[in-house]
Amino acid sequence: MRIKRLFSAAFVAAMAFTATFWSCAEDGPSNTKQLTGQSFEAWVAKNAPGAVKYGDVYIEFIERGAVDAVRPVIEMSWVSIDYTGRLLDGTVFTTRNEAISKFVGSYALTTHYAPDFVHYSRRGNKFCPGLIEAFHQMRVGDSARVYIPSSGGFPGGVGMGINAAYQGEQGVSEAGFPMIFEMRLRESILDPETAEKQQILQYANDTWGRGNYFPDSLDMVLSRIIKSNPMGDTITRDSGIQVYYEAYFMDGFLARTNWDSVALAHNQYDAELATQGYYQPVGLSLSLLGTGGQFDNEVLYIVPLHMRKGETAEAVVTSFLHFGQEGRSDYKPELLPYQPLRYVIHTLDSISDGLSIE
Repeated sequence: MRIKRLFSAAFVAAMAFTATFWSCAEDGPSNTKQLTGQSFEAWVAKNAPGAVKYGDVYIEFIERGAVDAVRPVIEMSWVSIDYTGRLLDGTVFTTRNEAISKFVGSYALTTHYAPDFVHYSRRGNKFCPGLIEAFHQMRVGDSARVYIPSSGGFPGGVGMGINAAYQGEQGVSEAGFPMIFEMRLRESILDPETAEKQQILQYANDTWGRGNYFPDSLDMVLSRIIKSNPMGDTITRDSGIQVYYEAYFMDGFLARTNWDSVALAHNQYDAELATQGYYQPVGLSLSLLGTGGQFDNEVLYIVPLHMRKGETAEAVVTSFLHFGQEGRSDYKPELLPYQPLRYVIHTLDSISDGLSIE
């Protein structure tokens, strides 16, 4: 609760900060171009006198994590971070915050506003030199505002490399400009695969009750029946089945579904997918489990083996068994690397089965 209150205070401060700069930004990005010709040091001294210099960047710590909290390790850690990136005139070019996205007019229903999960590496383009310098000073729980000169920012013509499926930004270029990053370091993880397993296990134990589910031998998928059909045909490895599925992020936001009624209910209906025949049951031959054939989502082959036709199951699953540990930047909403999901899977008793959202 204390962290939530502090983060709310930090957010209010950030919004006030935005309003201050916005009032001075009649020309938006063009104003930033003028600022790049000025002394960055002088600009920071005037606008952020409390910031402390580390290397080429200046940092204002809004709050600090525990003194013994984990620190990220370059080229090894995966970090979970909230952030908003702005040009010096206040123009937002990216944000993970829904309220800020709405405030600046870039909100999209298909965007999942949640912390980013990124490999802390020099090789990717999510971390410019200035951000790497800032992360050297940070520990889990820190919330900071970082001022980065153009020399430490994202090179011209390259930029941050925001996925096309993530629409939480204004569509302005940050490449070659000095910038301000407001961010909170939530987690630093060395073994994201194990962290995923722990997350789904904790969810199952806390939500369903310890032992009230079917485990698999590798702890990558846990499932339970939520609508039974005792008279339905038993499903085996030799079965052919028809399936509707719903895939949700662990916070409940819809990630993917082939059921049009669910997509419409969550404002995720895609007319283009509909023209391609996407919203219909998936036909699966379970004998193909583990062969890499027919369908790239193995959870849909595994969970039905605990079901009968006409039943509905709920499952939590690691990325290894759904859309991959690299994530899917081509999906809307985007799927981040090592992102567990919660599934609701409906096996049809016959192709003419009628389903309704309960």
